[in-house]
Amino acid sequence: MTASNQRYLHTMLRVRNLDASVDFYTRLMGMTELRRREVPDGKYTLVFVGYGDEASHTVLELTYNWGQDDGYDLGTGFGHLAIGVADVAWRFPARNRIIAALSDVVVVVECHSRGGSFHTVQAA
Repeated sequence: MTASNQRYLHTMLRVRNLDASVDFYTRLMGMTELRRREVPDGKYTLVFVGYGDEASHTVLELTYNWGQDDGYDLGTGFGHLAIGVADVAWRFPARNRIIAALSDVVVVVECHSRGGSFHTVQAA
């Protein structure tokens, strides 16, 4: 794995006030709203902002969880860093061994004999 086949895609932050957050990043920081997606079943809205298109620039994902108007405790607003990699499937066995090693118990209700859950159980 080399840096040439990986790319830092975005950082996700949870926000209390979506409109104020979008205003801050677009009007005050000079970013552009790239896309917006409302997910009624999940009760959240995603807004991606950045200084260029997502194909060639790292962007910021703002996540507003509907009804979460009290804000977040220190450290709980950060969501994730998204890294794009080529051929991610080869990483699954190592991930499964790590999950098994960090777990006191691994319980799988149902899985395919060649699925990731089955491999995690085998590693436990």
